[in-house]
Formats: sequence, C-alpha cells, structure tokens
Amino acid sequence: MRASTLAALAAATLIGLGMTGCGAGDEPGEPDPPDTADEAAAADPAAASGEVTIGTPTVTADPGTAWAEVDGMRIDYPSAGSLNYLCDIGPERVQVNVQTNEGRDLLLQASLQGEQWLGQLTFKPGEGTVQYGASFPGDARMVIGDGALSVEGTVSKVEDFDLANATDVDATLAVACAAAEGSGEEPTAVVDGTTYTFPASGAQSFDCSITPDNLDVRINRLALDGLQLEVSARLEGGSWVGAVVVYTPEATFTSTLTPEGTGLEVDGSSVEFEGTFTGGPAGDVPGTVSATCP
Repeated sequence: MRASTLAALAAATLIGLGMTGCGAGDEPGEPDPPDTADEAAAADPAAASGEVTIGTPTVTADPGTAWAEVDGMRIDYPSAGSLNYLCDIGPERVQVNVQTNEGRDLLLQASLQGEQWLGQLTFKPGEGTVQYGASFPGDARMVIGDGALSVEGTVSKVEDFDLANATDVDATLAVACAAAEGSGEEPTAVVDGTTYTFPASGAQSFDCSITPDNLDVRINRLALDGLQLEVSARLEGGSWVGAVVVYTPEATFTSTLTPEGTGLEVDGSSVEFEGTFTGGPAGDVPGTVSATCP
C-alpha cells in the first residue's frame, strides 16, 4: 500500500470518527503533507505520476454544490443545508469542506508547494463506515479552474475503518464554489447606508430555499465576523407572514413583512426585499436585502 494512499486513508478514518471537520467558528483540519515534492516522490516514486493542473475542469457541478460518482452511485454535496461549508478554490490552494446531518462529508485540501501540488481528498456517501480517499500526487487527476475543479481516477475505498484491506475503485468528482467574493452575487444587505455581505463559504451553517410561497434563507457567520442573514417568510391564505433580519456586530435589524409583501420580490431562486428596519441605534432606517440560492 502506498505511503501517500495510507495518509489519505488515515484522514478518511478521522472523518469517519468526526475528528477532521471544522466546528462552529473553527478552521477545517489541515492535512500534514510532506514538506516538499521531493519528499513525496522519495516516499513513493510511483505517486509522482499523479497530476494536478490549472485549466478547465473535465466535469462540472452547479454553483454551490459538489458531487461524486463512485461504485455505481452518485453522491451529492449541496452547500445549502450543510452543517459546515467551506469552498475556496484558487491557483495555489484548494480548501473544500462540506459536512451534512446525513454524514455525507467531503474534505479536499491541497496546496502548491514549490512546483508540486500536495494534498488529500476524503469523502463519504452517508451514514455508515464506507469512505473513499486519495492523495495528490497519486492516481487521480485534479483540474483546477476558476472557483471549480474536477477529480477523475483511482481512489481507495475503506470499509469498517479497515485500512489494511482497502481496495482501489474509479471515481469522478466535481466541485463548484458559490459566487466568488466581490462578484456582486453574494447575499447582501444594505442597512442605513452600510453594506454587509454574507458569503456562504466559511459559514457555520447555511440554509437557502426559495420558492414562490416559502422563503428560508439563513447564513450564520456570527462566530466569524458577527454577521447573520435571515429571510423567513411564507404565504398563508394569500398573505405573507415573516420577517427579514440582519445581524451585525453593532445591532440586529428587523423588518416585518406586511400581509401584501410590500417590497418583496421573488424570482426563481432569488429574493430581493426593500423596507424599513428597526432595532438599530438610529431607530427606523431604510434597507435592502438580496440573496440567490445555489
């Protein structure tokens, strides 16, 4: 069994034990790759055949989602509804961490060290003890694009945490982060002239569901930067019931919907709201909120 593969499988075991993911306000656990590409090659010369490139991912996912196909099944990893969600894909570093109530966990961490990418991938299909892992360099190819990536090749399958009897299987994986910071597509609130953004990536929890008669948006970043956005509303008998709440380090601003839904616009998976917010030191102030679910 390759040293690089065993490292990935050990990380996979930690995920299975609930030791690797990030908790509320914590950074995700960092892998311990070799310090240099030369050390990686020395530990396992055959592993140098693995490839990580910058380019156009070979397979794609919808923004704010990831998926894997392995062992004849497809595993979906949506950001909405996750316990923890982190997605940061760049030309020198990749961090993806999706944890769900159902045990569908995905952790991918890699970085460019010198001229070589080093990192680890682990993912689980759900409750149970089956998990998959890979190392970079290794037998799977990763292509890193603009906020998205793909992985195709051989990964190791571990059952019941039995590393000694891991088997090799083919897998395909795609990840696409939500809107990039500064793109203008992040959920945003403007209250009393101050603009607040609520990136889903890094949030302690993230829920986002928008339908014509039910709105449920909650982006919890309180432990990170003191921010949280909530849009909770529903149509009952033709009348809107609910509120829009913006938590900031200075105050909590609330705007209760009128039965007519004045200032509320719902378009597909997007919602916009304009109204009067209360709760701040200045009293009633104008504000707007916009959010689009992935």
